[in-house]
Amino acid sequence: MAEPDPGPPGVAVDPRYLRRRRLLVTGAAVLALAAVLSVLAITRPPPLRDEPGAFGDDLSEVMGLIQAENQRVLREHPGDVVTLAHLLPLTGDYSDIAMTREAVRHSLEGAYLAQRWRNRQQKTAPYVRLLVGDLGPDTWAATVRAVRQERILAVTGLGASTRVTTRAIEELSADPPMPAVAAVITSDELQGKPGLTRVAPLNSAEAAGGVWKAGRLDPGYKAVIVDDKHATDSYSQTLGRSYQRLIEPAKLIDKLSFDSSAKAAGTVIGKVAEAICDSAATTVFYTGRANELPLLLSKLAQVRRCETRDLAVISGDDIAQMNPGRQDMNWSDNGGHVALYYTAMANPSLGKPALPALQDRFKSDRPDSFYTVFRNESLEDSEAIMHHDAVTVAIAAIDEFAANEPNSGWRRIGPDSVVSMLRSGTIKVEGASGPIALGENGNPIRKGFPILRLLPSGISTNPEWYPG
Repeated sequence: MAEPDPGPPGVAVDPRYLRRRRLLVTGAAVLALAAVLSVLAITRPPPLRDEPGAFGDDLSEVMGLIQAENQRVLREHPGDVVTLAHLLPLTGDYSDIAMTREAVRHSLEGAYLAQRWRNRQQKTAPYVRLLVGDLGPDTWAATVRAVRQERILAVTGLGASTRVTTRAIEELSADPPMPAVAAVITSDELQGKPGLTRVAPLNSAEAAGGVWKAGRLDPGYKAVIVDDKHATDSYSQTLGRSYQRLIEPAKLIDKLSFDSSAKAAGTVIGKVAEAICDSAATTVFYTGRANELPLLLSKLAQVRRCETRDLAVISGDDIAQMNPGRQDMNWSDNGGHVALYYTAMANPSLGKPALPALQDRFKSDRPDSFYTVFRNESLEDSEAIMHHDAVTVAIAAIDEFAANEPNSGWRRIGPDSVVSMLRSGTIKVEGASGPIALGENGNPIRKGFPILRLLPSGISTNPEWYPG
């Protein structure tokens, strides 16, 4: 900052004059800075949005549909609208967020359909407005602040079981807790968060299903656990601990590991494949994410000692992101000798556990079905189904107040009331993924799920329902 002009050389200047000049210059600088900050505040987009281009061209179609539905209910039902915030990791590297852009898009599609079907088929207040927020590594804190500052009645979605998601949930659960209905979070470590409820089975339940499946394939199986030691991925850590606890000690012959966050992880995975083929294992329990599994499978197919040997590889729900045959996830099943099974969160075929009405909404040719609205999209990764169910559960809790509070008392409820309802042990919903009953701890009670075989083509076959 420039000093005030002291006046002509040799001429005495009153010190009070100099102080006044300094104050004026400082004040002007402060005002200029404030003006710049005000402009930035005005031009910076809000964290919770619904514009088509808010989060990238690849999401513009579904975001445009969300915005159109929001505008319709605000126009046709002013005063009868509640607002939900659907939060997802929309920015960040895969290593931090563990969701592909395709998975994010499918998640928004499922959330939109839950909003649309509630607003147009039930046709009673309250109607649902849906805003979308980013839980990326650099944006999650601002998004959570916006949720608390705006009149958001519940949060849905929330992304995968990563450190970033965990931090966001901890903030949302701080006193007073916000109701947060997670769609695909399965980590057991996130139990006990006051506002958190979820519609997906926990990793301990998925591991139990995987061990059950291994016994059905081969009652005398010999197992190796392949652990991903990624320090910030709660999904891998809790799945690995659950496998370790549930596999009979006599059947577990080895435990191997790699770190997907380390450089040259592929070299380590190659050594892991060799060690598996050197062992007597008939079954491999894999705890990592989908991104690294194709390399392990391909390495197994390349080791001569495994050329004619049958191996069952069993893993958790993240493997659904290999559906349907992503080009960056090509792998070999060694001529059918390697069979890959995974515990899915939802049944892509929408079979017996789903209500016929929900099957119709997703798979029919009616004008508002999933396959009609999103003609070129897939249900195979379960994301659309699970995010539909998360939004549906949040709406079901709010609808309880609309049905039981006289004189439109639902208008006076806040997030604390929704948390109380979600944690009451009374919420039961016929979800697209199957029946959902929430316990007082916010976890689904004995949530069943399908176990599927995934082929290298990306097709899932041989579904078998695990009852939970």
